[in-house]
Amino acid sequence: LDGGPDNISIDEDGSLWVANHINTLALVKHFGDESQLAPTQVQKVAFNETRAESPVTFFENEGEKISAGSVGAVYLNKLAIGSITENKILLCDLDLKAGS
Repeated sequence: LDGGPDNISIDEDGSLWVANHINTLALVKHFGDESQLAPTQVQKVAFNETRAESPVTFFENEGEKISAGSVGAVYLNKLAIGSITENKILLCDLDLKAGS
């Protein structure tokens, strides 16, 4: 994975959705000062018959949409992203075929 995994959720086909902290220094700064943004990334790890496939990034930003994202969960072609520090959930439309 591209960062430090935080929470992992499993969708209906058994794929893993992993929220990663991709900049630990920014995350630590964000804990001390919430105006300092911490990047958020959510990756999907699917499995074939023998092993895990390469992770696919479905969401990533520098923290302006949601900072310190800690969980990504999929339901009905939506990706819900929660944060360690923000009192909100970011709800994104998913195009699962395009990987975004």
